[in-house]
This record gives sequence, C-alpha cells and structure tokens, in this order.
Amino acid sequence: MIVQNLMAGTALAMCLMQATGAAAETATKTPTDATPTQTSPPAAPAGSNILDGDIVVTARKTVERAQDVPISLAAIGGDTLAQKNILQIQDLTKLVSNFRQSNGSIGAFRIIRGAGAAGSNYAFEQSTGLFFDNVSYGRNVDGRLPIFDAERVEVLRGPQVLTFGNSTTSGAVSVTSRRPGNELAADLLASYEFEAHEMVVRGGISLPIIDGLAIRLSGYGEKLDKGWLHNSAPGSEPNVPLLRNYGLRALLAADLGPDTKLILKYEIDRSRGIGSELKAVYNPGLNIEVVNPGLNLETQKAQPAPFNIPNDSLHLIAHTYFGELSSKLGGADIVSTTAYTDYNYSQIADADFGPFAIGAQQPADRYRQFSEEVRLSGNVTDALHVIGGAYYQYENQRAQSLLSRNTPPISWGRYGLLTTHANQWSFYGDATYKVTPQITLELGARYTTVTRNADQTLRATLPLTTIIDPTKESPIASAATIIPHDFRGFKLTEDRLQPQAVISFKPSRNINIFAKWVRGAKAGGVDANPVNPTRDSAVFRPETAESFEGGIKSFLFDRRLELNVVLFSARYKDLQVSAYNSNINAFEVRNAGSSISKGVETDFVLAVTPQLKLSGNLAYLDAHYIDFANAPCPPEATTPFCNLSGTPTPFSAKWSGSGSIDYTAPVGPVVVHGGVTANFRTNYNASLINDPYANQKGFVLLDARLDLTTPNDRWRVSLFGENLTNKIYTDFLATASFLPRVRGGPISRPRQIGIQLGFKY
Repeated sequence: MIVQNLMAGTALAMCLMQATGAAAETATKTPTDATPTQTSPPAAPAGSNILDGDIVVTARKTVERAQDVPISLAAIGGDTLAQKNILQIQDLTKLVSNFRQSNGSIGAFRIIRGAGAAGSNYAFEQSTGLFFDNVSYGRNVDGRLPIFDAERVEVLRGPQVLTFGNSTTSGAVSVTSRRPGNELAADLLASYEFEAHEMVVRGGISLPIIDGLAIRLSGYGEKLDKGWLHNSAPGSEPNVPLLRNYGLRALLAADLGPDTKLILKYEIDRSRGIGSELKAVYNPGLNIEVVNPGLNLETQKAQPAPFNIPNDSLHLIAHTYFGELSSKLGGADIVSTTAYTDYNYSQIADADFGPFAIGAQQPADRYRQFSEEVRLSGNVTDALHVIGGAYYQYENQRAQSLLSRNTPPISWGRYGLLTTHANQWSFYGDATYKVTPQITLELGARYTTVTRNADQTLRATLPLTTIIDPTKESPIASAATIIPHDFRGFKLTEDRLQPQAVISFKPSRNINIFAKWVRGAKAGGVDANPVNPTRDSAVFRPETAESFEGGIKSFLFDRRLELNVVLFSARYKDLQVSAYNSNINAFEVRNAGSSISKGVETDFVLAVTPQLKLSGNLAYLDAHYIDFANAPCPPEATTPFCNLSGTPTPFSAKWSGSGSIDYTAPVGPVVVHGGVTANFRTNYNASLINDPYANQKGFVLLDARLDLTTPNDRWRVSLFGENLTNKIYTDFLATASFLPRVRGGPISRPRQIGIQLGFKY
C-alpha cells in the first residue's frame, strides 16, 4: 500500500511535468532577488571580523538567504544542534525567543507568541505546525519526535499559511534532514552527562554508490540511567525518569537526469520512558494524602506510579516513508513530495500526584497519514515570479483514554474512544512582482477544504456509587457523574481561504524592510476526551487568526553587525483551548472568544574582533484573552465557569531572550573555543486556566562550553555545562485528578555537566 501511494504520487508529478512542459519552456529563469539561486555567498575570509556567509533557509520552500525572507524566523544549523545536544523540539525553547514547547502531563504542545493549541487533547492539530522535510507532523504526539542528523531547523513565527498552510496559525517549525554528498563522508558525536548518567551517540555516513547515486545512513541513541527526581515507592525505580530512545534513517539521493532528482527516505523513531518528571508541586489545602504539605519546586521527590504497575511508562514508535521527485522544465521547477507517516503511542501516568496509588490516566493514540503535494514555480518575466501547488492529505486516528480510580469503596473507570477519518485538499498560488529594482510586492492565497468523519464513545468501566463535594478536602475526591454515550456519524466540512500580502523594500543587498499581512485558520474537530454531555458540545470550531508584522533585517558596519527587528500584532478568534475541569476530572475543549498577541522581536550578531563574537535575541510580548467568559475554574472557585477575559494566555512571559559570548582562537596545534550563554524568561502562568498557584517566577539559565578542535575540525573534545546555577522551574501545572486542591506537573532538569567527543571524515 505504501509503495503504491508513493508510485501514484510520482506518476501524478510526471503527468503534471508533461502538461506544463510547453509553457514552462517559454519562461526564462534569471537569478533575481525574487528568485534566489541555489548557492549561498562564500564565507568570510579566515581571520576577518566580517560575519560568516549568509544563512540559507527554505522558509518559503525555495532556497534563499534568511536576510531576504520577509518574516520573523530563527535558523539553527545542524552542527549547532548536535553540539548543544538538542534532541527534542522542546530543547529549542532556550534558543528561540517567543517559542515554547511543553510535554505537559500527557500531551506535548507548542506555543509561539503566546498562541498555540495548549492542552492534552489528541484531536487537536497544533497551531504551531511541525514539518520534517516539508511533510506535516501536526499532532501533539509528533512533538516528541527527535531531531538528529539535521541540516538545519527553522522556527517561523506568525501564521505560515501559503507554502506550509496546514494549521499554522501561530507559526511553524521546519526541520531539514542532511542529504548525502558526492564524496565519502562520516561524522560521529558522543556525549556523556555525569549527573543523570546520560549517554547520547549520534552520527551518519554518506556513501556514493555510483556517479549520481548516493545514500546517507544516520541515527542516534539516548540512554539516561539516573533521573533527577527521587522516588521512594517500594519496587519502583529510585530515580526517574529513565530514557531509552533511538532513531534510524536511510536517505537515498539519485540524479535521474540533468535536471531530475529523486530522494527516498525511511525513518524509524522509538522512545521509551520509565517513570516520569511529574510530581506534586503545591498542596494549598494540606490534603492528607500528600505526605509533605510544604511542597515546592525544589523538593525533588517524585510520586509512585499508578496501581498495579511499578513505574509510570511511555512508549512511542513512529515510521516515515518519503519520496521527493524534482525536475526542471525550461525555466520552471516542479516538485512532487509523497509521504506516509504513522505512530503508535501509549502512556501510563499517575493521575493524582499523591504518594499513594489512587488513580491512573492511560492515553493511547494510533495515527496514520498519507500526503501528496505537487508544486510548480518559475519566472513568467524577469520581474514576475510565481509559485503554485496542490496538496492532499488523508488521516486516520484512533485515540483512546482511560481514567481510573482504585480506592474502595469508590472504584471506577472512564473509558473514551475517538475514531476519525479526514480528507484535506488545498490549492495555493503566489505571485512576486518586482515593482522597481528595490521594491517587491507579493500576493498569494491558499484555499483549503476539509471533510472529517468521526465517532465518539464514552463508557464507564466500573459503577460509580458516590459523589463527593470537590470543594471540600477529603482523602476521596469527586469522581463526577459518568454519562455513557455513543455519538456516531459526525461529519464536519470546512472551506477556508487564507490570503496574504507582503511588500519588501531593499535599498541595498544588506537591508530588507518589509511588511506582511495574513489571515490563517486551523481546523475544528471532535473532542478526544469524551466527557461531553451533548452531541453539540463534543464539537469544537475552527480557529482563525489575522496577523500584521513589519520589520527590518540588516547587515551594518561592513557586515560586522547583523541586526533584525520585527514588530507584530495578531488577533485570534475562536481560539481552541483544552483545560482541566476539576469538577469532572477531565480536560475539556472549548473555543475562547478571542485573544490578541502583540510585541517586538530583535536579534543580533556582532563580530567584535576576528576571535570574539556577541549574539543574542530579545522579545517583548503582550498576549492576553480579549473574550473568554466560559473558562474552566481552579478548584477553589465557587462558580462553574470563570471569566479569563483580560488575563494573559498560557505560558506568556512579557520578556524573553538570550545572550551569548563566543571566543575562538588557535593555540598551538589546536583551536580553542569557549562560549557562555544566558537565556531568561520573566514571570508567566504555567497553567491553562490562569491558576494563581501556577505563577512561575522569572529565571535565568546559564550554559557554558569549552571546545578543543583540530584546525580542520576533524576531531573535537568538549566540556559542557547546562543550567549551571541549578534553577528548578516548571513549564506546565495542572490540578490533580481526585485530589482537586493539589497541583502538579513536570519539573525541569537541574544542572548538567558532561563531556563530548566528535569526529568527522
């Protein structure tokens, strides 16, 4: 089936090539600013204090300088990712301002500029899209996939509706895999972290097979043997979490002709977690089932696993089958991208955060996706460049949830099931016109239609006989009423047009002043946590966004300083929110009326001397709900709904940023590099409901690194330290099930000291 789908996508591309060949041959492609060439400028001469060669990105699905892209973005090279031990999307948080990913308690979610699909709901598409090699990975489980052997990662802030388009109302993260070259090449990087006994090995080898045919084999393995939380429960792991993760990739690149290339990729990723970083943090009601009434972030003590098992656990296995065929017809480029992805995910986690085996939450998600995109681009005239394409995606999902309590006389379980089949078609087009040699106008739009069929089921696995008032402290908290139902035959159809307009003014190659307006949308759906009392309440509406941003990207002082500044304002309507309701012990999906996100983002790189560089970024953010009158409440509230209008959106720090000092100099036969990085966030609320007990104070994280390398970077020995001041914080807190006045969540990893060895051939 997979092979047939790949062949069908390739055949479709070849048909379009033939159909467009005659028209394409009449176009003449010239290397103008509107149509960037496939090569980047040369690097700065060795020993100069001019900044290195321009960063090349594919933010608009064409190779171009980051300087020329009229959006706010952060691009991180593959070597930097590896040397900083970046393995997860979540690790990018400390490198990119106004970007957050949290793995929450049972679901990962991403936030850009205070907007995103926050909350543990497997029906959500993420507002911040995730793309590996231009393929959409839109579910929250996809956020746990690793980053390894990457050419680069690009974090694109703001709606990206045109060339990405698939539910990117707050932004997108784009990961590009490393391609094989024409020569034999290999690299290996191994690190060991002493505090957590963590070993990470990653590397790859590029093998030319014959002229025009090469393969790259790469992979990584991670083993963490000593977690940072102590677990005193008998029979469980004493220090959690423990990790056993790996990923393997094979990527084949073939030249099928002078202008035709084929890339095939297979990847398998597997993650296994033993224990978790979840713990009780606050116990304002002095609940007697939590042993320590003075809980805080510094109390490094985990909780035992749910009943009947020795440890919490997490299992994820994911596969990707990918094919990309590209060709040139006259002056036009045509690209066909075909992909099939799937994952199986399951988790068992303590539901109450307490020291006794009271309750468990057990989500499981099985997801399958096939996608095909055909994209055509080229110059119509020397001044006019166009791009157009069609996209199809089919998805099949089976999301299950089980919340259970085993404390007689109240023993019960609530089982939910959501099955979904969806088809999505998109058509998009964009025209970039060079009005004058300095002024460029871009107009484009994407039209999307989505049809979704779903069934939702809720079952009580054990009888519920007693209801306890959740506002009163008791060792037995409310379980709420379970109303079994079978809501069958949901059929949702959406049509949306997402337009954008961009204007750029480039008085010189080193200055780009731009403004951008865009409207985006994210699909609605059916709640995957089926506690809904009615059929209508099981459906959440699409989310929409309208964004304005403008800024300047510049190289100054003979390219010794790179300085970028972007101002933005985005308004969201029907914002999709999933928040925990302690009255029914469940996450509920709702549509907030509206929210606004506005602020400014800056970043710079300064070459002080040939050896000394300073870099940093700083962001100011004002993100708050305009209208959210029916929000869930903290457990102490006396009303069923709380009004969060005017309050900040989750995880929104007013100020965030980072600064680095890097010094590189030859010392005898080696090159010495030393670097120190500080990144910070001011106060933010780590809950989904503005819980006053979830206010996280601002903090600064300090990292440092010392590298010894050979002049050709063949060998590398490094000593690294992360979170050197041992700052403990949380990026997510929620009310505990069954102990409604207890709060808990994942606790940050403390100080890390390690060594790293690298080799390149």
